Amino acid sequence: MGSQADRDWSFPTSPTQGQGPPTALRIALGGHLRRLREARRITREAAADVIRASSSKISRLERGRVGAKERDVADLLTLYGVTDTDERQMLLGLARQANAPGWWRGYGDVLPSWFETYLGLEQAASVIRVYESQLVPGLLQTTDYARAVMQRRHVHVSAGEIERRVVLRMARQAFLSQPGAPALWVVLDEAVLRRPWGDQKVQHRQLLHLMRVAQRPNITLQVLPFDAGGHPAGGPFTILRFAEPDLPDVVYLEHLTNAVYLDKRRDTVEYLGVMDCLSVRAQSPTDTLNLLQEIIKDSAPQPIDQAGEVGAALARLQVRAGDRILIMLSDGPGFVEAFAGTIQQGAVPLPVDPLSSANEVTTVAAAAGARLVLVAPDRLAALADLHAEPPVLIGGPGEHWAAALPLHQAIVPTTGQRGFVLDQGILCAAQKETQVRITPPTAASGG
Repeated sequence: MGSQADRDWSFPTSPTQGQGPPTALRIALGGHLRRLREARRITREAAADVIRASSSKISRLERGRVGAKERDVADLLTLYGVTDTDERQMLLGLARQANAPGWWRGYGDVLPSWFETYLGLEQAASVIRVYESQLVPGLLQTTDYARAVMQRRHVHVSAGEIERRVVLRMARQAFLSQPGAPALWVVLDEAVLRRPWGDQKVQHRQLLHLMRVAQRPNITLQVLPFDAGGHPAGGPFTILRFAEPDLPDVVYLEHLTNAVYLDKRRDTVEYLGVMDCLSVRAQSPTDTLNLLQEIIKDSAPQPIDQAGEVGAALARLQVRAGDRILIMLSDGPGFVEAFAGTIQQGAVPLPVDPLSSANEVTTVAAAAGARLVLVAPDRLAALADLHAEPPVLIGGPGEHWAAALPLHQAIVPTTGQRGFVLDQGILCAAQKETQVRITPPTAASGG
């Protein structure tokens, strides 16, 4: 019989298999119990009698194919002569962890089975080493960056499903800041820092986030610069190491529709050698922060003169001299331009707190006799209860302004989701933070 470290977890990923792969903790526990039994020269049949089961169940338990009740594990440990309290508690604790459902089970509608396996391994790891050549690893992504990645990778899924995937990714990151968090060591190709996902603002915020997380004590970040030349890594990969001495390292290779898990020593040693090579050739963590600062400086969004653009949009809405316009924008780039654009038309700009609720906005608008509200896309959620009056002009810093008259809530017929209905079309609520998507209205799109 081969040793645990010589086995290969090339798990089947086809849904027709009907059964998910065993978890790492079950494999670790099963392997340990098998070695204890063999050391005592106890047969599977004898072990099965103690827990009132069949020898085939003992075989499945030792191979990690099924979970083990804590009571059964305790009885087997007694049979195998394990009396050391610490060892018994460790193995009983391992049994509890192996049987507990993962927090991610609530996302089964958007979580492929082959990735569920990885989540279990990731949560159990003590060290996670990642090389990535295309994008920031999921554990270090911002919400907006993750959304941009999901939108490009899953072009045929609904906006609601995209948001579910984003929420799952953000929840997955939580364990990095909890007590006993694993050490995360990431090597990024420089292309990752320079290839934008989403617009310039999304990329800029992502780079700032990397600067912050790279200073956590359990996170090491290195960048492999372009001038380091070629390297032996054929693509992104992850190596997981575990505190349990019986569990070998696992190499994770993700593809578009499945993944491969390797733990044969000849494979893991090869990938560890490549990862060490990348780490040596990459910039040090300190130099990486310096490079990040340079790229952040270069990628900072530049203020855009939108006065003429705002003025043109207001002209399309036939804003007249003396009309009073509420401006619901954060103070910064775009704010002055919005003021200038209204003044060009002879209108009267009235600033309003961008964090105001819809009720406050309507109250202020009514009191001021406002004919129009200028609002940034990321503030649309605050206008969820704004009905019909006043009209709204959707836009924001660095974006085109889209003229949009009466805005009110309705159920979008094509998606069944609650959205914002405009006289020019439909804006789904799920899209409000990333882009303004106006589509031709339908007969059933009324409020």
